[in-house]
Order: sequence, then structure tokens, then C-alpha cells
Amino acid sequence: MAQYTIDLSDRVIKDLDEFAARNQISRSDAMRRVLAFLPIANEVSKSGKKLAIIRDDDDDTVVEMEITDI
Repeated sequence: MAQYTIDLSDRVIKDLDEFAARNQISRSDAMRRVLAFLPIANEVSKSGKKLAIIRDDDDDTVVEMEITDI
């Protein structure tokens, strides 16, 4: 499995949480939906947070995501 780390601003985290609440889904599910439309390399952090993404090497599906402090 490959692991990628991108940084997220507090604004992005807040937006993800609001999206999750509106759609009655988990933060992880919200990230999966939103990240499908975002180029991962373009996320920039000023908040000291990072998003760890683990993808399956065989089919490149996201198998786990987690927001942590840097």
C-alpha cells in the first residue's frame, strides 16, 4: 500500500465536517467524496494538520484516511 500525506487548512476541515453533517455521513466518507474532485498535491496547510491517505496499490482505492497534528 502507498501512503500519501497532504496538509489541510482549518477551513477545509470545517467544510468537510459541515458537508458530513449535512449529508449524515462520517468525516472519512466526506473526505472520500470531496477528495475525488481535488488534486491532492494542491492542498496547503497553515493549521498544523495533515491528512494521511492510504491507497490500495492494486486498484488505487482509498482504504483509510485520518487527520492528525503535524
